[in-house]
Amino acid sequence: MGIRNFFQQWGENNAQKKTSRQKILLERDFIALDVETTGFHVQRGDRIISLGAVKIKNGKILREDAFYTLVNPDKEIPQVVRELTGIDDDAVASAPDFESVMKEFVDWSIRDTENPVAIGHAITFDLSFLKKPSIAPDWMNKWLDTREIVSLVYPGLENKSLFHIAEFLECSILVEHHALEDAILSAEVFLLALEALKEQNVETLESLRRMQKSKRLILPSEF
Repeated sequence: MGIRNFFQQWGENNAQKKTSRQKILLERDFIALDVETTGFHVQRGDRIISLGAVKIKNGKILREDAFYTLVNPDKEIPQVVRELTGIDDDAVASAPDFESVMKEFVDWSIRDTENPVAIGHAITFDLSFLKKPSIAPDWMNKWLDTREIVSLVYPGLENKSLFHIAEFLECSILVEHHALEDAILSAEVFLLALEALKEQNVETLESLRRMQKSKRLILPSEF
């Protein structure tokens, strides 16, 4: 690539990023997701045992187009996880493996969506289990953390766990520590937080990043 073409391509990419940052957040497509795992440390061999996700389009949660599956971790599920999630070794014995689940999940995620953005509560944890080389889709590189966004809207809220926030916002909690229910709950919290930010004239990624930077909170990924 010649130097002129390089700078032309750089300029086009920069312009696309600027346009993306200025797009109204509520007009974007999002995928709220959550995983349950055998433990907290993917580097130590912990694995996913369930994956749940739901799409958000035009500020609406598409509950009828949700994704949920158990995942066979190919290892024993610890007792504490069995008690927390209700998922035991028998439940995942006939479940598909991670690679099969990811293929189905990626196909689902790009169907009827346009450049979706991942959202979730402490989402970098979930993505650390999902983002495997050659498997994870590009949209997983674009994410927003609902916990950080809630910190902007309700800075005095000390307990920022998903369920405490959901109770505070009077969201309906059906089952705790269920991947799909947690994904839906994250989506509800996210939309309520965006509506609250809208009242503060924070409606784009650019304005959101500016506000988070001023509060010294974790910034969302660039997209």
